[in-house]
Amino acid sequence: MLSPEELLAARSREKSIPQRSHGQKDFLPDGSEAQNEKLRLCRAEQWELLKEERVERLGSLVKGIWRPKEDLVELTSPAGKFWQTMGFTHQGKQCLLPEEAVYLLECGAVQLFYHDSLLSVQEAYERLLGDQRFPVLHYQVYSHLKRLGYIVTRFDPSSVQSPYQRQLNLENSIRPHRKRKRSTSPGLENKMKPDTARGTEEEETQDSQANGACSDSRNSKASEASPSSAKPEPRTFRWDFSKICLPNCGSDRPCVHLPAPEPSLLPGNVAGREADISGWMHKLNMRPERLSRREREQLEWERKYKSSINSDPKVQKCSNWKEYKELQLERGRSHKHRRPAHLWASTVTPLLKPGPSHTTASVLDQISVMERSFLLDDYESWAQSYRKAESQISFNVYQADGASEFKKSRPGKPYTRMCVRSFSDQVPSLGTVKSLGYQSKDVPLIFALVDNGEVAFYSFKDFELPVDVYP
Repeated sequence: MLSPEELLAARSREKSIPQRSHGQKDFLPDGSEAQNEKLRLCRAEQWELLKEERVERLGSLVKGIWRPKEDLVELTSPAGKFWQTMGFTHQGKQCLLPEEAVYLLECGAVQLFYHDSLLSVQEAYERLLGDQRFPVLHYQVYSHLKRLGYIVTRFDPSSVQSPYQRQLNLENSIRPHRKRKRSTSPGLENKMKPDTARGTEEEETQDSQANGACSDSRNSKASEASPSSAKPEPRTFRWDFSKICLPNCGSDRPCVHLPAPEPSLLPGNVAGREADISGWMHKLNMRPERLSRREREQLEWERKYKSSINSDPKVQKCSNWKEYKELQLERGRSHKHRRPAHLWASTVTPLLKPGPSHTTASVLDQISVMERSFLLDDYESWAQSYRKAESQISFNVYQADGASEFKKSRPGKPYTRMCVRSFSDQVPSLGTVKSLGYQSKDVPLIFALVDNGEVAFYSFKDFELPVDVYP
């Protein structure tokens, strides 16, 4: 508790962060008095900020009790605005995770008690954090991301779908399909009513006949069914498509007059009328297409260096797939006979096979020594040798902008997933990266490296070099 004089002094205290107005930063000492004076002023401002105590009203602070056995903080007063993105409900009570409680304590939003004694920030670090509970290394990354404005939650491996669930695409199938029911036209309803009534009468007679046949079969002995009854009846349509004529408005058919549609096929508030399209026939497809300079260059390049197989006269003579395959085999044999014997008879042969003009992509594909691969390729063979990864995914990170639809009950797809490591640790092996990447699947995985409080972010991503060369 502060005295009235201390409260008045804290209220009138400057709350803005001092601006860096000491000029350009010096990287090497020069021994001048001006440089020493700048350093003295910067250090004085730093110590002035560090020794200031944060003053908050007791009524605005949320109280919580540390439960070491449950490894959580139980709130004894209603939570504030932070409850939208932090905290959970346990046995009907509002609770916080250790890292959430320490972060809110540093922000001046909660008060933590243990055995009826108020915990300071240092005591909260000692009791709530540690190797046995929540590592301090992980908390440094958590608090850094929270101060940057992200929503951070613990990673739950059970929330990630298995490969079988991803194959079935269960996440999309769970979502309800909300479609608006379309109302039918009143004219069609009037026409369909006698047909449907007639259809229901026929169904009733068929059901009665079937029930009678079943009762007769129970009383009589088993008899063979006639082959004529097993034949399915031909399906009849309500519409006679042979009498329905659709207007042909093509250039070869001078059909320019369209009659008015039948009123029963239109809604009640829409009136149909005849149409004369003779004025539009001369305006259709008359404007020439304008291409940009880049598109014209691309078309010229394709005419020079690309050829379509459909323009081959011999291919056009093929009437089926078998003839086309035979043509390809015959051409392959002729290419082999035309190869020079002195180049292909020895153990050392040319890299490229003679043939039609090659693209850059096909040439690089033929002369490549190693096949291209991606990060998650051949994961099953690696998973057998790496049963347990050296690192584990720690956090799910969500964006907190206006476009985010984050909810604690249904958080959705994370923006990224975070794996925490120390800067002094070894670089993760390929098996570890594959295992963590496969576990994260379609969510980007980022490694957070902590070096004495400084956090740096690194990631492993697939990339492809361009294979086609354009002028």
